[in-house]
Amino acid sequence: IQKDNTAKPLASVTKLMTALVSMRYCQDTVNFEDKEIKKADAVEMMLVESSNEIAEALANICPNRQDFIDNMNRTAKDLGLSMTFVNPSGLDENNETESSAFGSPLDVAILINRLYLDYPTILESTSFSIFNGIKNTNNYASNWPFLLGSKTGYTDIAHGNLAILFEPIPNKRISIVVLGSTKEDRFTDVQKLMNWYLKRL
Repeated sequence: IQKDNTAKPLASVTKLMTALVSMRYCQDTVNFEDKEIKKADAVEMMLVESSNEIAEALANICPNRQDFIDNMNRTAKDLGLSMTFVNPSGLDENNETESSAFGSPLDVAILINRLYLDYPTILESTSFSIFNGIKNTNNYASNWPFLLGSKTGYTDIAHGNLAILFEPIPNKRISIVVLGSTKEDRFTDVQKLMNWYLKRL
């Protein structure tokens, strides 16, 4: 409805960038809980269940955590985004007193679309309420028509965040991004915006 360039705390919406950087630059397997997992499978698990542990595991092999975070910020700049990151998960820093990532709703809209264009099956894993037996943090996902993918985020600082990408008309992708809502209202906020758009088709 409106282009918003105000940077806000992202919380786990950060993992959209973690996914993009992992897929672009990391090796093909990751060790998680003493198991070798295919990178793509690990990234899908991270996005669906919003796993902070998998985000860290990916960062640590690519080739190390700090280089990975530098790559997140470099990739944001290359995409023309105002996003900034200090960890791969989106968890708040300094005893949960400072946000670890910032970006505008417009930034997030561009990022989720970029992830879909480059790695559609990765993002599509988040379009189901349950994917490969894993419960999605977006339990509304399977109820939303035309959904291509989504990502939740929540911390005490960021409050409730949610980004979705859907395609109501072939080749007409629409992003809806809600930042700074509440843990529950982020879902109804997105639902209202989706309904508003669909009624105007």
